[in-house]
Amino acid sequence: GFQKFSAGGCIEINSISSLAQLVRVPNLGINQRVLGSSPRGRAEVLSSKIGRTFLFYMTYYIYILYSVVGDKYYVGQTNDVARRIEEHNNPTRSTYTSKYLPWELSCYFAVGEERASAMKVEKYIKKQKSKNFIKELISSEDFRSLVLADALK
Repeated sequence: GFQKFSAGGCIEINSISSLAQLVRVPNLGINQRVLGSSPRGRAEVLSSKIGRTFLFYMTYYIYILYSVVGDKYYVGQTNDVARRIEEHNNPTRSTYTSKYLPWELSCYFAVGEERASAMKVEKYIKKQKSKNFIKELISSEDFRSLVLADALK
């Protein structure tokens, strides 16, 4: 049996063999950490010292960065906002965001457990091509809810 918690939560799996099938990880051992694929997207698999195994679903987020230097906004999606900000501010190659350093986090919000949904919302926001639209996303939680509903319908 297993128990599922809210987005970004976990599922406890009592059978290592069923877990290995779910994420296609052969011979998962105690105290190993493995990244694998699950039917719902990327998942993090951890096994504890007491032999209980947990599958943590990753929550995907939309994030909005702002560059004072360029007076520009950047919209992206990720399952790790802190990592993405670090990557944008420390680029290893020439990209759009590398031209307007540094970037500050203006806003981020959860979309769900599926990357495809986050990508759909990101595309929807970028299609608006409007600084005012992005400013409204940053300032209004109600507006964000409306945008999520419209983008995911």
